[in-house]
Amino acid sequence: MTNQKRHPIDLREALSVTPLLHLIPKQDIAPLVSTNTILQQPDDSFIDAMLLNGPARQTRDAINQDPQRFNDVMTFLSNDFSAYNDDELEEIRFKLAKTTEDSTTTLYPDPSTHLPPFERNIFLSAQEIPSSFGVETTSSSRHEPKSRLSVRKDYESSTEATAKHNQRYLNKYRHELRLMGIIDGVVSVAPQESGANNHMKRALEDETNEHIESKRVQKQSYVTDGEITEKSFDYFCTVLANLLDAMQNTSDPDPHWVHYNGVQVPSINTLLVLYDCLYRIAKHPIVHQTKMEHIFKFQEVCLNALEEAKQRSWNEIQNLIKEDDVKFEQSIGLVQRFFEDCFTFNMISKIMMKILVGKWPEKRVYLDEYLQGVVDLTSQLVDDIIRPVCVLSSDSQQKLKVLRPMFSTLSNDLCAIFEMLTEYISQNVMEESLLTKLEYLSTVLIFLDGNRKEKLSVLGTNTLENLKIASLNLLVTVYKTSKDQREFILNEVLSNLEKLPTQKLIARQYKLLRGSNIQLVTALLVKFVEASAEPTLIAELLSEEYISEVNNHQKCLAVVKQSTQVVQGLLDISTEIASYLLNRLSKSTEQHSKQLLELLVEDLLILLSLPEWSSSENLLSSIMKVFLAAIQSQTCSALLENYLLEVLGVTAEKILHLRNLPGSHLTLTEHALETDIALIQNCMIDSLVSLQGKVSETASTSASRTFLVSKFIKMLQPLVESNGTDNPQLDSSGEEDVLQKKPMLLTLYQALISVFNGELIKRNNFDSEQSSTISYRSLLLSQELPELYENFLTTLLQCMESSKTKSKSRAVKILSSLVEVDPTLLMSPYIQDSISSRLLDSSPLVRDAVVDLVSKYLSSKPELIQGFHRAICDCMNDDSVQVRKRVIRLSKEMYINSHSKQVRVNIASKLLMRLADEDDAIQELAKSYLLDVWFVSLEKEKAVQNKPVASASAMKRGEVMVEIVTAGGKTVQSFENFLVDDVLSNNRDLIKGSLSLIVDSVLDSIIELEESTQDSSKDATEDSLNSNKEPKSKIVQIENSMKLISTFVKCESSLLSQDQLTSLQPFIIEDQSSGNKLCFYGLEILHYTLKGIDSLRPDFLDYVQPHLLRQLTKFNLKELQVAMPCVWKLSEMKNETAKLANATISCLKHIRPFIDDMKKLKNPKAKSEDFQLTDVPKLQKLLHLLGCFGKYCKLERHREVFLKTLLGLKAKESVVSLIIKFLLYFTYLATNPSIRNTAITNIINICSSHPKLFMSGAILKVIDQEFESNDLSTVHGIVYGLMEFLKTEENETYKKNGSSKKLSNESELDVAVFHGNAKSYVNDGICAGIVQRYIHRILKLCLEDSGHFSYLPIQFLQLVIKLGYANPKLCIPTIIALESTTNSVIGKIATDLHKELYDKHESLTGTSYVEGIKLAADYRKRVSQAYLEEIEFFESIYQIVRNSSLSRKKFVQSLCKVLVVSAQVEKKDDKVDLLSLIPYVSKNIAFVKFAILEEVLTLISCLDKQIATTGVDLMDLVDSKHVDQQSGESTKLFQAMITIIDLRQHLVSKYGVTPEQIDAFRPGKVDNELRQPLKAANHGSFELAVWYPTPSETEVVTIIEAFQKRMELL
Repeated sequence: MTNQKRHPIDLREALSVTPLLHLIPKQDIAPLVSTNTILQQPDDSFIDAMLLNGPARQTRDAINQDPQRFNDVMTFLSNDFSAYNDDELEEIRFKLAKTTEDSTTTLYPDPSTHLPPFERNIFLSAQEIPSSFGVETTSSSRHEPKSRLSVRKDYESSTEATAKHNQRYLNKYRHELRLMGIIDGVVSVAPQESGANNHMKRALEDETNEHIESKRVQKQSYVTDGEITEKSFDYFCTVLANLLDAMQNTSDPDPHWVHYNGVQVPSINTLLVLYDCLYRIAKHPIVHQTKMEHIFKFQEVCLNALEEAKQRSWNEIQNLIKEDDVKFEQSIGLVQRFFEDCFTFNMISKIMMKILVGKWPEKRVYLDEYLQGVVDLTSQLVDDIIRPVCVLSSDSQQKLKVLRPMFSTLSNDLCAIFEMLTEYISQNVMEESLLTKLEYLSTVLIFLDGNRKEKLSVLGTNTLENLKIASLNLLVTVYKTSKDQREFILNEVLSNLEKLPTQKLIARQYKLLRGSNIQLVTALLVKFVEASAEPTLIAELLSEEYISEVNNHQKCLAVVKQSTQVVQGLLDISTEIASYLLNRLSKSTEQHSKQLLELLVEDLLILLSLPEWSSSENLLSSIMKVFLAAIQSQTCSALLENYLLEVLGVTAEKILHLRNLPGSHLTLTEHALETDIALIQNCMIDSLVSLQGKVSETASTSASRTFLVSKFIKMLQPLVESNGTDNPQLDSSGEEDVLQKKPMLLTLYQALISVFNGELIKRNNFDSEQSSTISYRSLLLSQELPELYENFLTTLLQCMESSKTKSKSRAVKILSSLVEVDPTLLMSPYIQDSISSRLLDSSPLVRDAVVDLVSKYLSSKPELIQGFHRAICDCMNDDSVQVRKRVIRLSKEMYINSHSKQVRVNIASKLLMRLADEDDAIQELAKSYLLDVWFVSLEKEKAVQNKPVASASAMKRGEVMVEIVTAGGKTVQSFENFLVDDVLSNNRDLIKGSLSLIVDSVLDSIIELEESTQDSSKDATEDSLNSNKEPKSKIVQIENSMKLISTFVKCESSLLSQDQLTSLQPFIIEDQSSGNKLCFYGLEILHYTLKGIDSLRPDFLDYVQPHLLRQLTKFNLKELQVAMPCVWKLSEMKNETAKLANATISCLKHIRPFIDDMKKLKNPKAKSEDFQLTDVPKLQKLLHLLGCFGKYCKLERHREVFLKTLLGLKAKESVVSLIIKFLLYFTYLATNPSIRNTAITNIINICSSHPKLFMSGAILKVIDQEFESNDLSTVHGIVYGLMEFLKTEENETYKKNGSSKKLSNESELDVAVFHGNAKSYVNDGICAGIVQRYIHRILKLCLEDSGHFSYLPIQFLQLVIKLGYANPKLCIPTIIALESTTNSVIGKIATDLHKELYDKHESLTGTSYVEGIKLAADYRKRVSQAYLEEIEFFESIYQIVRNSSLSRKKFVQSLCKVLVVSAQVEKKDDKVDLLSLIPYVSKNIAFVKFAILEEVLTLISCLDKQIATTGVDLMDLVDSKHVDQQSGESTKLFQAMITIIDLRQHLVSKYGVTPEQIDAFRPGKVDNELRQPLKAANHGSFELAVWYPTPSETEVVTIIEAFQKRMELL
């Protein structure tokens, strides 16, 4: 390369050959470019003018907007433009470009087609240029001669030397004219080739011709590198010799020298010349020809000058800058001289450094004192000028205009010095003291915080940033070359992080080549990581002839393993950086530290996808590892854990984003295919090609290339290790596969090794910006980050299960951000399970965060609804109002977006339950959503759809309602209340219209199903092999639909018209056997519909009424209760109620014989076994019929008929009293229990229709008698009847007052209300009286068993508490005791009642725990043999009171009262019952998870008191040997104390209570530290070590010895 001619590399080199007067012209550039690629561009001045909002711009815009209107104006302007003429235009000639005939260059379209109308008109009006203005070149001149440096014909000269110079360049000028074919100022048709002797067509005019003088001809000349070096060396030697010679002549002033305080310093001109020459020759072997004495002497001169510079006070510039504008203007001369001095001494430093980095033959050149002088002066300039000035500001633009260029020059000089110091350090070993000083200097500059306002800063922000970048490169090089200094440098950098700004715009001043900005310190740390790599061992392996041995598998494997060690060698520094960041966060809670870490991580994420910053992936991986380890260790605080999760979440988002970007994710494994290897090779080469263009080969930046190659070679390890031909594990097919892969693997390996050794790779048509990023990203995701992402995801899910509320909430929010990047994460079963469990979390913050997470994606991904709807709907019962509101809103979206009927049923059921929510806003929200999804939306669909489609939509809603009413329980009641309160009472016609459409659709479906069922039944009869499952399923659908219609008409009888009722006639007169649901629902529909109908068609009446009357004896009890009121109503319509009176009389007559038998049974002399009732079923049927006649039929209007029958009706007695009297005959205790139960049940039923009968002494006596008996079945019937009576009265009251919205002017005043004579007051009093009379007995029944007989009394208790008829103080202990049951249904009822009473009567519940716990212990001992294994009772109570510290305190105090054991109890039974309580209570206390340490210490204090009193008393008895070992009570007392001692030790161990805490605890004065939330308690079960229900003599001894041992240990 040194012998070839080339262009000058810069202007300095060009001017060394050609004088400054001969500048390179631009007029000959256009012909060198193909005309097909020239686009017309407007002149800059034209653009500037048109950008102004002036008349010209406005006129042009108006013409372009309406060209037809301004056609005349355009024509005028076009003519004016084309008519313009100038003589100078005739002088212009064009040198036409010659293109090949087979050129494939795509021609650009006519430019006029892209111009606006006005400009296009002017363009088309212009005349074409004649061919005489252009000259085509012949084929012989296709290869244009290379342009040469231009020359000028002549310029004034005053010396002979100058005249010779002019003549020389004039000759060259004439020669160039002949070569380019220009004769007499005219371009020849065939210009002459270089070196030809062709004659010119016209003689060259005189050299004074003005026409030629006005032309400037371009010309280039070439010099070789060797010629430049030689000339520079000669000039350097000459100037240096002259300089040193002039130094000896002190008599006359010399321009080579200047004096500073008596010290000779080379002039600035001389220094510039010397530096320019040294710049060219310092590293060339020609310097060996230099006289080294001159170099040594010159170094001494420079060193003396630097010593003089260090004696000067450089901080005087600060005072000049701070002067006002007037004084500063007067001091401009001083400022200029100051910066001239800076420039001079900096140039001396630069020359010194150029000499030091040169290749001189003598070692004396490289003395440390020379380097010391440069470093000292540079450090002094930074300390005295840069550091003070960087913070100064000025609002004087005149001052800034003067100072900014000067400081920019100073900064450039300092940067150049830093660069040469960097180069020197990379090649030589520097003294440790100098290294330390440079480290300090670089660190100071990197973390220097200057004025951040560019417009006001004296130094300039860009100037300071340039210095910082130069300092960064210097510091990285020191770190790279000096291993001993690495720890110090890293610690120094990390300790200065707190000085960095946290504002992103200010902090991120380091510009990347791809356009982004990062922090300078981020780039520094990443370069530190790169510099820590030690690829020297790989280079040693490759120093041999690796090309010839590349097929050597052992050598290939050695290189791969060494590359792996190189990459893993970065682990120490990256882990150290990450650990420092973690320690800094753990020690400081300041926001500044967190913001710095956030900026650092964000910068690393920016660098992550760039191959030139490949070590950012290693640093980021280490940060993730360290942070994950800290979280998993559970040793960091909750605040720190949350912040670490947040940082890791941001990183995981980036990884997830990269993973979701288009492009394959490549991984090399031992089973990789050939296509995989080829694809990976392309990606690696693309990344490295991009890196070649971006990374210069310096000591600080070459690490990027070598490190990336090392990482790529490391990726080959699995494939290289498995591709050895001597692998014994390979079978024949495996060896063949290896041989196929081996050529491709070796090709990839060769390419990587070539790049490692510095060879360049060429790629055609390569887009380095985009392709390299995509390729590197594909390789990036095959490394460690995806594995760390999965680890983080697992840790995140574990944090969602944490006991720390903030950690759980933060984890949910981070998961939400990840799901936002990739919604498919929600499809993972593990994530779904974790989210579902958090929906039931105890913290409302966590539940709200989870609901917010799920709500974002359920609308866009309906497939997720199936997995989440149950858990989300369960949150409608959440304690937090905010959570409930959010879930209800989300439930509407789920209902609309889901097409699953079961999902909609579940959502609608939960919404219905929210209609009774304690918060009015939630009630309104649930009501509005139900109205919308069921009725309002249907009306909107009906408006835009035809009738069949609208009916289908209505049927879908009906199907959901069918499932709701068939579910039973509270859901049906809520649905009925919703219909009554919110639908039927709604004044909006569209809602009622939608309801009618739903009713019609359901009825149509019933009829269609019935018809298809009949057809299917016929087919099944014809073919006995055909299954009958389809008709049965359709019958079930009909039954469920009939129940929905029954529910509708129960709420509003007018919903069903007579025609629709007639269509249901087949179901009403169903002739199938008793118990058919279709028959029952048909009767119910008829019953509820008749309430709103006064008349029916005669044909319907004539058919239905007789049929029902005949069927009365065939209906079961449930059907009879519905059929009897229907028969009475239909008989009233036909005026045939006498038939029912006669039927009643007939029933009484059939019962009379049984009464006669009962009278005999009542005779005291008679024996019950002699009079057994026969035909009991018949009597039961008669009693049920009689009861229904008395309850539903108004028989008083037929009183005369009853009197005539002589059945015993008295003159002042009602017919109902007669019926009651008949029934009372069968309530005698000796009667058959089933008959007695039937009679009492029907008495209660009749009383429910005639409430005053409940005040009858005979009836109350019967009820009291049954409650005192042991016949639980009869008591069960009484409780059920009383409960139905209370429900009926409540429903009647609700229908009357609950939903009516009356106006005062539309209502009449009921005077009876004021006197207490109104029927409602009478009934309320009767209800309250009944409850108060029997509540004690019912409470006792609640604890009778575990659910068989007690379930109904519990329901009764639930009802009376809801209606307010019972005293809460009386019921609370029983409710608390019921919470101890193992029956989940009863336990749920008891817990709900407890919560309800706790919210309303917290003080009452707090005083009832002792009694409730004692009842629970007795209850569980009585009904369960394994009651000591039931340990969750107290935990259930504790969860209810957990949110109130006062309630928890009352509960703990109640536990202490229960644990009181006294040896002075005299009553045997009391002692035994009390001692049996201790183990049950202790087991449950041990299971409770107490919230604060105060509660634990309270219990321990109570236990200590028991040990100090009862325990000591028992110990005295043992010592005195007064223990009665035969007494079971005494042994149980010892066992109780053993249990108390063991419980104390268990609490101490579980919660880590120290003796000091126990001694210092005072219940009256509790330290606030004891009220802080407890950390996770130790998990350990509490077992009864010594407990014998009936101990033997040996066991008694064992018990006493165990007690003594425990007391001695205490």
